[in-house]
Amino acid sequence: IFTTSWFFNWRRYKVHLWIIGEELMKNTNKYMYIRLINFLRGIIFSFIYIFIKKNKKRIIFTSTGNIKYDHNSRYLFEYFLKYYSDFEVKYIINEPNLKKSLEKDIGNYFVETNSLQGMLYSLKAYTWITSSMELPVGGIFQRINRLVIHLGHGTPLKNIGFLEKNISTLKKVYYMLIKNNFSYVLSTSHDFDKIMSEFLNIPLKRIFTNGQPRLDSIFEKKEDILKKVFNIEKNMKNILYAPTWRQDSDTKLFPFSDFDEKEMEEYLKNNRINIFLRVHPDFETEIDEKLLKIKGIYVLNSKVVKDISEYLSCFDLLITDYSSIFIDYLLLDKPVLFLPYDFEDYNKKIGFTVDYMSHTPGPKTYSFKGFKNEIIELLNNEEYFYRDRIKDKAFYNLYTDNKNCERISKFVLKNL
Repeated sequence: IFTTSWFFNWRRYKVHLWIIGEELMKNTNKYMYIRLINFLRGIIFSFIYIFIKKNKKRIIFTSTGNIKYDHNSRYLFEYFLKYYSDFEVKYIINEPNLKKSLEKDIGNYFVETNSLQGMLYSLKAYTWITSSMELPVGGIFQRINRLVIHLGHGTPLKNIGFLEKNISTLKKVYYMLIKNNFSYVLSTSHDFDKIMSEFLNIPLKRIFTNGQPRLDSIFEKKEDILKKVFNIEKNMKNILYAPTWRQDSDTKLFPFSDFDEKEMEEYLKNNRINIFLRVHPDFETEIDEKLLKIKGIYVLNSKVVKDISEYLSCFDLLITDYSSIFIDYLLLDKPVLFLPYDFEDYNKKIGFTVDYMSHTPGPKTYSFKGFKNEIIELLNNEEYFYRDRIKDKAFYNLYTDNKNCERISKFVLKNL
């Protein structure tokens, strides 16, 4: 398939990959198609550019599928724009409308790699920084004569990469091909260094430990988005309910056999509580209408807030199940309630990188009555699970300040 005439016939090339991608979409996640295209069309050029001198003043950032402006790479990119104007800093966006919008808001700092010109421009950069498994241009051995840093987009509470249970052959082959693309992979604490090493089956010497760039924003003062968007009254207790998504089943909200909508509404009213639902963007339209009719329950979707980490400080309590969002929330020294209603099934299919029950510093409840009681206790008793939260905050986070971008940028410059 890599004959010269075929490779440069982009229309035919995309048709062939689309057919392959359609088959893959039946058996894997939606980004595998993008990853396949990125890998195949970049493999020859990635080999050629091993021998071509790179521009050490050019830094290319990217994230999910090369089509989203999100996660850790976004925040570090903006930091470099602000403090390192002597560098040629660009961000990959292969989604035309988003690219146009970002250029209008931020400036001419965005490039694409759908074209041959865009690919060659990115390949000439000495430094690549990503938040996901995607790189600006796919291929193998990209870290040869290049600095490639994987920042990830959260502390991996759930199994990822080679740690996944029942990992498909396709994924395993893909990880084997790309694992040597990364010069360094970020770990958020020394307790996770080995886990991050095993995630891609790479040596510990290629793991570096630091906080996540996006978490610097937790400590910044933000406008009260809840009051602005939802017109929330003062002196209310605001709770964020952010469950994780399930790959092969629906996420159950308020998963209690004794749950009652009228009782919930009365409970929220009497205790002056609001609950904000933050589900995966792909499943926002699937929330039960009965829940949406309850006064005091709101949907905080991705259109209102793109990155929830920036607004975590607006909430008095967090409710989750297996989402690593609680690890970020621990930095604020606020309480967490866990609803692991399908723990045995989830642990069997997905599994965890740590002992879930030992490293989730908050009560677990499985009934509506227990849910209501635990919320009141957590909101009114500062000592309730306080020591567990402090212990796990240090377990998951080596750094608990707002200097992550500063430290990582220095790490990048040191390794140039």
